[in-house]
Amino acid sequence: DTGASLYQSIGLVDLSYLFKRNYMGMPRDSEPGAAAQATLDQLAGIRESVDHVIVCCDSPPYRRKALFADYKAQRERPDDAEVSQKRWLMDRIQKDGYQIARAKGFEADDIIFTLCKAYHWCQDVRIVASDKDLAQCVGYCVRMFVPAVGTRPAEIRGVEEIVAKFGVTPDRMPLWLALCGDSSDNIPG
Repeated sequence: DTGASLYQSIGLVDLSYLFKRNYMGMPRDSEPGAAAQATLDQLAGIRESVDHVIVCCDSPPYRRKALFADYKAQRERPDDAEVSQKRWLMDRIQKDGYQIARAKGFEADDIIFTLCKAYHWCQDVRIVASDKDLAQCVGYCVRMFVPAVGTRPAEIRGVEEIVAKFGVTPDRMPLWLALCGDSSDNIPG
């Protein structure tokens, strides 16, 4: 069963993105677990706005690292408090009955890309993430929902917004990224 008769809208959430954004945005004197709770609250809001939510998770070690040793080499390792909150968050997400998608060696954006292809029949697929790699998935029925960060407002990115932001259509994003590189992943152009 593909669920075609069940779902008119599906939310595909990059959990690492959502949690990291909350964790980095919390004041240092926040209550322990505040970022995890904020992420749960956002997931509940997403769950209310769509027929089905799939929480997409990273599953290291990443295959890209084997292909390019400097992949994400500039990123700092998460501190113990961040790791602890994320573990608690994963436990709660499972207990709350969210469907979780992951595959060993792949990142959440890889999973989201695959699910966008699998749910091609769905009228409304919402990607909750900001990774520019995912812009290639945007189309008639697929949009990106980028939550607000600090003073930057939330965005909904459809085809027109992708073209305005990057200067290319979604189907040209892989070539654009290959030419420009991606400093956030330490990938040269």
